[in-house]
Amino acid sequence: MKKIKPKREFWIWLAGFIDGEGCIGFRNSGDKYLNGNLRHALRVRIANTNKETLDYIKEEVGFGFIYKAWRQPRSSSHKQGYIYEVGNKQASIVLEKIMPNLKTKRLQAELAVEYQRTKKSGRLINDEIHNEREEIKAKIRTLNQRGVLSAIA
Repeated sequence: MKKIKPKREFWIWLAGFIDGEGCIGFRNSGDKYLNGNLRHALRVRIANTNKETLDYIKEEVGFGFIYKAWRQPRSSSHKQGYIYEVGNKQASIVLEKIMPNLKTKRLQAELAVEYQRTKKSGRLINDEIHNEREEIKAKIRTLNQRGVLSAIA
């Protein structure tokens, strides 16, 4: 993993970009813990039709990947979409860098970093950690719904 070294101004700009165009959430990893519970991975995604902007973000951050949005443009007047994504520890690193400047998604970022801190290598977790993670994921899912204000604590 590359060391992050962009300037402060970049992180301020990226916070605003993620507030407007980003998503902080989870994906199923397709793997299970030894107790049978499904494993989830933290991810931060930014969708945009301007691939050059996403290339710039990836270059400045030093990691992550970009892929085409799965949907094809609906008509010739629509542009192809792209997604920049970072996951797990890398997502947490990015969130910690931008958190002071987030406005809309600050609570999601705080919860996501808290979630990532509960993760350690290995496939065995106790019920307490599992329940804590499930609670955090539920709060983030609620905050990500349209029209929900950051009233969850």
